[in-house]
Amino acid sequence: MLETLEDLRKKIEIRQARIYLDGYSKARAAWKTEVGAQTIENIDLTHAGLRREDGKVVGYYSQQDREIWELENKLRERQKAEMSAEELEQIELLEAHDRAWANKLKKQK
Repeated sequence: MLETLEDLRKKIEIRQARIYLDGYSKARAAWKTEVGAQTIENIDLTHAGLRREDGKVVGYYSQQDREIWELENKLRERQKAEMSAEELEQIELLEAHDRAWANKLKKQK
């Protein structure tokens, strides 16, 4: 499974590099400035759903996405209201573990 994830990550990185370099060279050939070419390529990466080279996170959420998330949150709250004390304790432990893991990952970066 780890090999599959590594292969997938490599394919994504290769695709990202191809999109970036292809568009960058086309933009430079069209007499764009270096900054202009980089901007165009970051836009192309965003359209492809890949991480941008400048690190900026750009997302688009439709009205339907927001409505679905709102409905999911309501369902989660309803389920939590119906849970026993033991189940709630397990959820709290899981959330604490997730927060600790996220903090650890932040420190490693």
